[in-house]
Amino acid sequence: MKNYIKIFEFREKIPFLNIYSYLIFLFCFFFPIIPLKTAPIWIVYGLFWLLEGHFKKKFELLKGKSQIWLFIPMILYILHIIGIFYSKNIDFGLFDLQVKLSLLLLPLFLGTLPKEFFCKKSFDRVFISFIIGSLCYAIYAIGIASYKYFILGGLSTEVFFYTQLSEYIHPSYAALYSGLSIAFIWILFVQKRKISQKVYLFIAACFLSIFSVLLASKSGIISLAVVWVFGIGTLIVNIIKTKLYQFLTFLCCIVILSGLFVFSVKNISFVAERFEELTILLGGGAAEVSGTTGVRVKLWKSACNLIPQHFLFGVGTGDVKDIFIEEYLKLRDPLLENAKLNPHNQFLQSFLALGILGFLSLVAFLVVVPIYLGIKNKYPLLLLFAAMAIINNLVESMIEVQGGVMFFAFFYCLLIMHSCFVYKQNENPKSLN
Repeated sequence: MKNYIKIFEFREKIPFLNIYSYLIFLFCFFFPIIPLKTAPIWIVYGLFWLLEGHFKKKFELLKGKSQIWLFIPMILYILHIIGIFYSKNIDFGLFDLQVKLSLLLLPLFLGTLPKEFFCKKSFDRVFISFIIGSLCYAIYAIGIASYKYFILGGLSTEVFFYTQLSEYIHPSYAALYSGLSIAFIWILFVQKRKISQKVYLFIAACFLSIFSVLLASKSGIISLAVVWVFGIGTLIVNIIKTKLYQFLTFLCCIVILSGLFVFSVKNISFVAERFEELTILLGGGAAEVSGTTGVRVKLWKSACNLIPQHFLFGVGTGDVKDIFIEEYLKLRDPLLENAKLNPHNQFLQSFLALGILGFLSLVAFLVVVPIYLGIKNKYPLLLLFAAMAIINNLVESMIEVQGGVMFFAFFYCLLIMHSCFVYKQNENPKSLN
């Protein structure tokens, strides 16, 4: 009994809120650099979460009006668990559950954080940590490419583009992280008053934008354009409260980046080819597209052919890959058969795996809830999150890998809590009561 009391007293002295905060900041910094190595941070977080106890109080927090939206990704994960029971490939299904564990744990961890965490200072630190992490990876990638080209020699300029530039993170994911970082930069840009701070943020936004163009990801380029529209809108909304130099700084940034983009499309062959594929596809000429985009169109057609056969419940969590291989064999397409690719569209992938309920849960998670709360709470960052989720998950199955599922699960939860606890209170201080 005495030992139990001593343990209880020791536990009460541990600053759990500070530990949770620093682990979240640490995750935000390392995730854009080494997304596949950040799971241990959440393991440590979970151990402290269990040690803290107070589970009744924690689950009471999940009943709040803001936290109720965090159940959406948890429902999607539960559907994946159910999908195991009618899957033939149990091993792959269990591996898939392991990859998607963030959908269950991150809403649980972030939804039970003490309300003291949800203040402007904490979220600014989250934004800054993620921005610095993205900058570090961009500097590292460009630095390695420069070393190979200028020091080692004998390499073409393609070392500065696409997978040769971003060797450790797929370019689509690296562009996604950079895009959200630029959005965070604009949020901080309109908040800061010192000229020096605005200059640093301006330089960071330019650098990450150039890095995103060099990554030559079609979805990344579209996302970058959307982020800049968001930045323009954010500045226009706040222009009345700002000084002229802020507007001129922003205008110069647009002119410089537009010039760099046009130069890269006109003079750099690799970027020009990727841009041409994108314009042909958007123009409706899917049959004329070659390269990676042409392969994606074939994958989407295959998925659309399979979905009506498994409309209600899907093929199960573990059998999506196997049924696609069977479809490739029927099509007799050597490229698809050898590559054994997934649909490269998360909406089609979830529909085929889990049926209509899985599809609707995914749409609610990535699209409906962020747009609804973004409009309701007048929080444009959630609308941007939804736009980026749609753009990137239409051309990649991002929830199928840790670098995607952890990104969307974390920022879905975080931005919803930010919109309800911080942003809304700044707009209406009376809501604090």
